Amino acid sequence: MEKTIRRLLFIIVLVLTFAACKKIVRAIFPSMDETVPDIQVTLPAVPFVPPQEMSLGSYTAHFNLDSNIRASTNGSFDISYVSSIKIKV
Repeated sequence: MEKTIRRLLFIIVLVLTFAACKKIVRAIFPSMDETVPDIQVTLPAVPFVPPQEMSLGSYTAHFNLDSNIRASTNGSFDISYVSSIKIKV
């Protein structure tokens, strides 16, 4: 019984430690907002409205995130330290 309680306490301490580590990392390294260039799209006049959706193509944009991360961290970190990226729309 005592071993079970110790194991449970150990697991709880581990979970709380990992949660605290994430909070510390977020406090030290806040998120970075990058500006995206404005896009102008000219839509052709459609003489009729089709009953289904119609694809208008796609747009691809390239960003050098490595240089942005280096600039934001004064060269201390690069893209290899990034584990996830969130895109806000």
